[in-house]
Amino acid sequence: MNFKEIETAYLNHFCPIRKCHGGSRLAKNRCQIDYPAPASLTRSEDDMQNMDVVTQKRFSQIICRVASVVMSPIFAACQKFDARSGDSWLRYIDRSGFIHIDEIVSVDTMLCPSLIDELVDDDWKYNIHADFRAFFFYNYNYLKRRVKYDSSRHNILALTEQPTANVSPLDGFTFCGYDILDGYDSISVLTNCGEHPSIFSAADINRFGLINDLDRVTDIAEKIRGTNPDDDHCCDCRVWGLARYVNTT
Repeated sequence: MNFKEIETAYLNHFCPIRKCHGGSRLAKNRCQIDYPAPASLTRSEDDMQNMDVVTQKRFSQIICRVASVVMSPIFAACQKFDARSGDSWLRYIDRSGFIHIDEIVSVDTMLCPSLIDELVDDDWKYNIHADFRAFFFYNYNYLKRRVKYDSSRHNILALTEQPTANVSPLDGFTFCGYDILDGYDSISVLTNCGEHPSIFSAADINRFGLINDLDRVTDIAEKIRGTNPDDDHCCDCRVWGLARYVNTT
């Protein structure tokens, strides 16, 4: 099955397809198919190494479009933000009022910066070549090696964009909750974009700075969009499901 046949089969089966939304330069994203898919879509790292650049780009674009429909996660590598962050953590708790949380689990680029500052040649074999998502990767095993993953300092997150059902994490990951990211996929509207006291309160936020219930977070996101139509961060905010890599073997 060639790439045109793959794309046609998925577009016919899952239409209409939502366009993958853009993000800031620092936004990160990658897709891994966890779905009964044609064998041609489940590419190994060796396969990707052997693809030419044009084929890699086409493949990543198809992956991104399919993943947005079938709730397949994309992956991000971020710095942890918790009490070990010292004064910056204390200042954040004092400012936010979230005195009950243990950690912020997010891809918010201000609170939990990406572990990848600049892309290297090999990154282009595994990342998403679309809509400012070059820092998002669909292969988390590559990502672990790329950042020299250290569970004490790093989070590798599986993110599901705009889930329509409760997120079931991949093997090796544990579900943390739902975030609301701005239209650039780079700022958490829940924990780092001002206060919305008429829409949600600290009581809604779990110990990871997220929301446990999909219906509740969907309602919050809808109200934030509706009440902030002129705010660049809020007007196109979207729900994401977050799971954290925990398998250290």
